[in-house]
Amino acid sequence: MNKKTIITSLLTVVTLTMTAQEKLTPTTEEKVYDCGEVMPYFPGGDRALLEFVKNNLRYPDLAIEYGVKGRVIMTFKVDTIGQVSNIKPAKFLLRYDTLYMNRVPTGQQIALKQQIDSLLSKECIRVISLMPRWTPGSLFGETVSVKYNLPVQFNATDAERQTYFAQKNVQIREVKVTPKKERESVPTSTSGNGTTTGRSL
Repeated sequence: MNKKTIITSLLTVVTLTMTAQEKLTPTTEEKVYDCGEVMPYFPGGDRALLEFVKNNLRYPDLAIEYGVKGRVIMTFKVDTIGQVSNIKPAKFLLRYDTLYMNRVPTGQQIALKQQIDSLLSKECIRVISLMPRWTPGSLFGETVSVKYNLPVQFNATDAERQTYFAQKNVQIREVKVTPKKERESVPTSTSGNGTTTGRSL
């Protein structure tokens, strides 16, 4: 095989590789549709999607402390190769433990709720970012990028809140300073318990 033939073969391989990459990479200017003739499809369907979210979602401690329940409506784009991007919250439909919230001065409650919204939003973004590739949507037989809305449920039970408070009290007792005389007469021990109290839904 002469040098000219080798160079021609290499150019052919490079061209084919670039063409394949172009087919797999969506253009930055592509239109995003609000809905498709065929909507994007999570591997295994809607039930698998809900199960994925449930298994990966963790309640932020602050949200479970204030008894937050309800939904965060998340929106994201599923592009022409099934990748998820542009993840952001669209709406918060939440309620709180009113009696517990009222312990906070009225002027600080808005800031506290915004902080909780931010924590829930970050958790939803984290979970959605873990998703595998979807089957992309299509319109008139052509694969297109489609906007997808997903309600994420946060519904801690009363029992789970009680567990949270019990763990919190235990941790407070563990870090309590022992008087010097007691330390001299009673052996001390350290606990290896972690501090994460959020649950996986």
